[in-house]
Amino acid sequence: MAFAIDCVQQVLFNSLLLIFGDCRTLLMQPFCVQVERLEKDNKRRRSIIVIRFYFQHGNSRLNRARKLLLERSKWYISRLMSITPQLREFHALTAIKDIPLLPIILNPVYHCLNKYGKEDLSKLTQPLQRILESSYNDSQLHAISAAIGLRDTRKDFELSLIQGPPGTGKTRTIVAIVSGLLALSRMKKSPLNGAIRPSTTLCTNSRVKICQSAAVARAWQDAALARQLNEDAEKNCKTMAGCTRGRILICAQSNAAVDELVSRISSEGLYGSDGLMNKPYLVRVGNAKTVHPNSIPFFIDTLVDQRLAEVRMNASDIKNDLSLDSSAILRSNLEKLVDRIRFYEAKRANVRDENSDSKNLLEGEASKGEDGKEMSDGEVESKLRKLYDEKKAIYVDLGTAQAREKKTEEESKALKHKLRKSILKEAEIVVTTLSGCGGDLYGVCSQSISNHKFGNASEDTLFDAVVIDEAAQALEPATLIPLQLLKSKGTKCIMVGDPKQLPATVLSNVASKYLYQCSMFERLQRAGHPVIMLMKQVD
Repeated sequence: MAFAIDCVQQVLFNSLLLIFGDCRTLLMQPFCVQVERLEKDNKRRRSIIVIRFYFQHGNSRLNRARKLLLERSKWYISRLMSITPQLREFHALTAIKDIPLLPIILNPVYHCLNKYGKEDLSKLTQPLQRILESSYNDSQLHAISAAIGLRDTRKDFELSLIQGPPGTGKTRTIVAIVSGLLALSRMKKSPLNGAIRPSTTLCTNSRVKICQSAAVARAWQDAALARQLNEDAEKNCKTMAGCTRGRILICAQSNAAVDELVSRISSEGLYGSDGLMNKPYLVRVGNAKTVHPNSIPFFIDTLVDQRLAEVRMNASDIKNDLSLDSSAILRSNLEKLVDRIRFYEAKRANVRDENSDSKNLLEGEASKGEDGKEMSDGEVESKLRKLYDEKKAIYVDLGTAQAREKKTEEESKALKHKLRKSILKEAEIVVTTLSGCGGDLYGVCSQSISNHKFGNASEDTLFDAVVIDEAAQALEPATLIPLQLLKSKGTKCIMVGDPKQLPATVLSNVASKYLYQCSMFERLQRAGHPVIMLMKQVD
C-alpha cells in the first residue's frame, strides 16, 4: 500500500512504523508496517512510501484495515526503529548452508581435534618473522601463529578463537595477524617469493584506469565515447582480478571498534614481507552518520567523490556544467515572464474598465513598466500574445532541460554505483560493522557467491580471511553475515573477544531463555574449540 506524506526525514527504507488514525478512530489499534521503498512525486511535490502490513490476528484486522485505509484519509506515523540489521541477520541464517565454515559452526568438537601447538611463524619471510618476534610477547605470537596457520596445514577452512582481557593488546595483535595474512597471500600468488612489486604496480595502474570511467560524467552528449569509457573500466576490472593480492575483511559489532581499527591501520600501517611498515589499500564501509571523522578519508563515499572530482578538475569542457543550471535559469526566466504577463493582464483590464481608482493605481504601476508609456487595448493584446508564446516556449525548453538533467542524474548515479563497486573490489582491506557486511559489500560479492553456487570458480571479489573483533559481544546471527563473504576454500576466520565482558543486549525474555544472547565465540568455546588466551598486560 502507498502513502503520500509531507515529511520523510525520519522515514527510511526498512523502517518499522506504527500508523494510527485521528480522534475519530481512537478505538482502532495501531498498525505495524514496514517501509519497502520510497518514491517521489515531483509534480505534486510530495513523497510516497510503499509499506507492508504485518498482522498477528489473521484476516479480521486485515479486513478492518481495508475499510479504514481509504484514499485521502489522514493518518499519523511514528517511526519505531530500523529493521535492516535484523533482516540481514535473517538472510544470513537462511543462507547458512553456503557458508564455508558451516562444518565448524555445527560440529566444533570434530574440527578441533588438533590443539594449537607452539608458535610457528615459519610460513612467513625471515624479515617479517624477526620484526614480529621482537615486537610481540609469547601469548600474542601464539595467537598470530594460530591465526595464520601452520606450514603444513592444507585445510579448506580454519577458525581461530583469541580471548583477550582488557589491556592485553587485542587490537595490536589484530594488526599483526592481518599483516601476516596479507603477506602470505602475496607470497602464495607471486611466482617469486616476495616479488610483489610488479603486481602492486599492476593493481595501482588498474585503479588509475578504472578512475577514467568517471569521465563518462563528462561525455553524456557523446554516447559512443561514454560506452567506450565504460568498456575500458570493465576491462580494467577484469585485469584487476589478476593482481596478486589477498583480501581481508575486518569487522566488529560496534562502529567505535571499527573506527579504532581503521585509525590503527591507517596511522601505523601493516608489516610487509620485508619487515617494513606499509599502507594497504583500506576502505571503510558503513553509514556516513556513524563514521568517525578520522575515518572519513578512507570512507567509501569519500573515495568515490575523490575519483569523480579528479576527472572533473582535469576536464577542460565546462559546457555540461552550464547545461546543468539551465532548468534553474529557465524557471527564473519563467517567474519574471509570469510577472510581466500579470502586469499586462491588469493593464488590459484597466483599459477596458474605466474605473478611476483602478486606473490611477495602474498608472502608478505603469511607471515601473518597460517604457512607462500608455498603451491601447490592441497594443496590450498584441503584447500579451507575444508573452504567451514566450511562456509556451519556455515550458517546452524547461521540460527538455528537466528531462536532460534527470537522465544525467540517473547516469551519474549509475556511474557512482559502478565506481563504488570498483573500489570495493580493489580494496585489500575492508573494514565495517557486522551488519555493514550485509549492505553494499554483500551486493558487490553476491555475484561471486552466485557463481560458487552454480559451480563457477570465479571468487575474485570474495575474501581470503575475516577478522571479527568484539566477537564475544555479537549475536550469533550477526556473526554469520560476514562469513557469507568468504571464499569456498583456503579461508580463515579469526574471532577476537572476551566472553568475560557483558554479552549482547537482548530484551526478550523468551529469547534469553533459549540463550539467544550467547555469541558464536562463547558457544564454540563451551563446545570445546581451543581458545588462545592473551596473558600479558601491555603498556
